[in-house]
Amino acid sequence: MARVHDVSVGQRGLTLMEILAAMIIIIGLMAISLPVIRGGMSHSEFRDALNTFSTQVEFARIQAASRNRAYLVMVAPATEGTRGSISVTEGISASCTPDNFVDDDSPPDAIENLRVVDFALRHPRVRIKSQSPDTLGDTGLCIKPDGRVLEASSAGGVVITPPTGYASGEAVFELELLSISGASTGLIRRVVVPYNGVPKLE
Repeated sequence: MARVHDVSVGQRGLTLMEILAAMIIIIGLMAISLPVIRGGMSHSEFRDALNTFSTQVEFARIQAASRNRAYLVMVAPATEGTRGSISVTEGISASCTPDNFVDDDSPPDAIENLRVVDFALRHPRVRIKSQSPDTLGDTGLCIKPDGRVLEASSAGGVVITPPTGYASGEAVFELELLSISGASTGLIRRVVVPYNGVPKLE
């Protein structure tokens, strides 16, 4: 009786054309997905920067209540070659006068720059674009132990004059996402610090 040999089907290798076609498909999928992945990472960094900013204000508010001292939040918007910064200083007392935040070498001591966040180091693709009102650049946000946010002044603090469209006592800070090259992407978000000191995002 003659033997029948079983010849398996599909043992041939891939042709060069099939390999090239598969590589073209893979490269195409990567080209489509990379911008989406990069965009997602950029937006994640932007969210982190907004949270960092809000956290500094929250920290000052909580510390003011627990330490029964006023806290000063100073925001420096970006300039040429910088991304801006935010710093927190503990006052000597609960007053919102500027001299309350200067160490006078007699106890209790002011703690200047208790916390400082330099956006160029922490969030290089995000810049603090602006703050409103502009006078906050000189005076800063004074957060009192009872949670109220005032503009520091020689009179012991005044209610912040908000930009148009915002409620009395609200300060507005604009943060902007930058491209890898440092150019503007046009994506801007706002951190609003109201009279009660609880920041909110817009």
